[in-house]
Order: sequence, then C-alpha cells, then structure tokens
Amino acid sequence: MNKNFIYRPVCEVCGSKENKIIFTRAFTDPSVWNFLERYYENRIPIDLFENVDYEIKKCPDCEFIWQSYILNNELLGELYENWISKEQSLDKSNSYSDVDESSLRRQMFVIKKLLNKKDINVLDYGMGWGKWCMAAKNYGFNVFGYEISEERTSFAKNNGINVINDYKKIKDHKFDFINSEQVFEHINNPAETLNYLFTALNPGGYIRISVPNGRNIEKEFKNSNWTAGKNALHPLEHINCFNYQSLRKLGQLSGLKYIKQPILIENNTLVDLIKGKLGSMLRQYSGTCLYFKFGE
Repeated sequence: MNKNFIYRPVCEVCGSKENKIIFTRAFTDPSVWNFLERYYENRIPIDLFENVDYEIKKCPDCEFIWQSYILNNELLGELYENWISKEQSLDKSNSYSDVDESSLRRQMFVIKKLLNKKDINVLDYGMGWGKWCMAAKNYGFNVFGYEISEERTSFAKNNGINVINDYKKIKDHKFDFINSEQVFEHINNPAETLNYLFTALNPGGYIRISVPNGRNIEKEFKNSNWTAGKNALHPLEHINCFNYQSLRKLGQLSGLKYIKQPILIENNTLVDLIKGKLGSMLRQYSGTCLYFKFGE
C-alpha cells in the first residue's frame, strides 16, 4: 500500500465492518487527476499518488459513504497549509453575499431562541477564518473558535476571537452551543470527534452540524463520463459523505437527541410563514444541517 495514505476499512459512523465498494478509480487516472491538477493549480506532485485508488465505500447499516484511502497526517497538513490557496480561501470567506449574511443572522436568532438566557458560551469547531465567530461575537455571545491552521488562528485572534488551537484543551471548557460548519466531511474519525465534543457541552446544550448533502452522489458514479469534482466526495478533502439518515445516526450514536430546527420568520407575512414551514419540512427529511441536544 502507498505509504502516503491511510486505509479506512470500517464505517466511521456506526463501526460496521460490513460495506461495499460503490466506485473505484486510480487517483492518477485522468478522470481524477485532471481535476486535482487543475483545482490545486499544479501544487501537488503526481508521484505521491502512485498505486492508490480513489475508492468509495458505503455502509449498508447507516448509509454512510466514505473515501477508503485518505492522506496521512503529514500530507494532510501539507494539503491544508500549502496545496489549498490561502489567498483564495480568505477571499471566499470575505465574499459573503446577502444570502450568507441572512443565514448567519438566522443562526444567531436560533441560538437565542433555543437557549433563552443571557450568558451563552459558544464554540465554532473548525472556524476557518472566523466568520461565524465574528457574527456570534456581534450578537453578544461568549465566543471561542477551534482551528488547526496557524494562519487562520492568527487572523481570528487579530479580530478579537478567543482561539483554542489545541484539540485536547477543548474539554477544559463548557459550552452551551457548538457549531461545526462544513467540517465533519473533512475529518478522519467523525464519531470519535463528536463524542469528544459532547464532553465539552453543558447539559441542555446544542450542537449544530452542517455538511454537504450527499444524497444523490451514487447516481453521479453511474455516469459513464464521470469526472471528479468539487462535490460531496471531493477527492482528498471530502473524505466523508453524509445524507440525512447517516448524519442523524452519527448524532444519536453519540448520545445526542436530534431536534427539529426552530422556524424563524423575519417578516410577518404569509409568504414568509409558508417558506419557513416548507424549509423546515425539507430540512427535517432530507437536509444535512442538523441540530442535536444534550438531554431531553
């Protein structure tokens, strides 16, 4: 086996050893490599990927889908520190649209509605450039952010965010709300990570997990002209792929209770009310932005 990669043989959500390979293609095959070369702008050497496959497995028990072969820790650091353009990443973070700002505002209102108290401690797990943290700070929450990238943590500190850059120190704090936006698709051990975050949650607290929706990903692999892309199973980066069922299962197996997302209507019109209820129904049965609670 290629020493640059780690093999993941079992389901990282429920631990089942039963699984099936639903797709496989060599990383060096043009259908995969052309995307990697273009996306990372020729920053990754092809020789690192010899004799290893972009292999996709599915768990029949919880429907979790994952990449079998992932970069080892050393190359994972290389991926997020050097192969991914920091400048483009920061530009993307700074180019929030009105829709993005509205989403952030709604998330803050949801936190206030769920907890209904003055002093609220929040953690953004995998905060990136700290956009969510800065919004939470503006709403008066006690804000902490966890991030491993030195450049991103430095940027967040300069913007007044309390930064935790040591994973083991998260448990030294207690939070009322933990947010994780587009993170769990990237991490090697999602169940272990969520179990750990649970230890930093106050009784009655909440965890929000949002990931790309992979409910239609299997259909894409059936296309005879398939090529890799920036989707729910983006090679190297999106190593975990969730649908509603597998994400809900992840939370429940960690001892958390799934809750329906509160409906918030910003303008008191019939159209807004209908939109709110329809959106809630869609999230309830097919979405991959879920809220979980510690306790009843």
